[in-house]
Amino acid sequence: MQKIRLSDTELVKGSNTGVYGAMKVGKSHFTKILALNYYLQGKPVFILDHNFNDDTYGDFWGIKPEIVTLEEFTSINWAYESRDLVVRVQKEHPMAEFDHNAFFACAGAMKYNVFILDDLGDIFGNQATTAIKNFPATTVNNYNEVFYQFHNLYQAHPFLRGKLQNIVLKSLPIDSTIPEDFLTPSKIIRACLKEIEVENKPLPFKKKFAWRYLHADDQLVTMPKKLRIDGQREEYVTYLQSEYFENKL
Repeated sequence: MQKIRLSDTELVKGSNTGVYGAMKVGKSHFTKILALNYYLQGKPVFILDHNFNDDTYGDFWGIKPEIVTLEEFTSINWAYESRDLVVRVQKEHPMAEFDHNAFFACAGAMKYNVFILDDLGDIFGNQATTAIKNFPATTVNNYNEVFYQFHNLYQAHPFLRGKLQNIVLKSLPIDSTIPEDFLTPSKIIRACLKEIEVENKPLPFKKKFAWRYLHADDQLVTMPKKLRIDGQREEYVTYLQSEYFENKL
């Protein structure tokens, strides 16, 4: 698996990455690729799998994740556990309520981990509790890599958007309203959405996998050298945003 070029800042401290895209465009698969980079550096992976997504998270690159309930997750001192862990945190059963406040209160105190937060909906919006609002600010100093998955650019409130050092863009409507409080300028996000639409247009439904990875801290953009829709390894290229978008904005 080829590693995507990551910011030097990310390799020193942690980072928050927003993964945005419509349904069935490969958000979760791409997030697993990014998480693998850090897993290979020795960071355990914790997956917030409150929707029981077995198709995606039943396997992590040949590893069968350990499944724990929220109660187990909050009661274990993970700092003393093996560093090669991949863990899925789930409800006790599908109809149970999930205490997101308890999850993020615990996760916000953990260090040197990867968190995949799947299909967050309004959890970082109107439903956000104090523990949830505080969580993004803990990421960098706790050396955690956190991937937040959303279906549109407004699902999270400004307290999170303003702390996203990285944005992964998948397929979204090109006329999407873009909030101005991302660290990445809205005109660059818009340009990426247009490129993604062009690349996806000839592709079949459920194979519209074009993407852009925007790094705000060092102003880079990473993209596939040649898009693959067969699940095979892609080659990636990275440019300075100022050079790549010079005549495109």
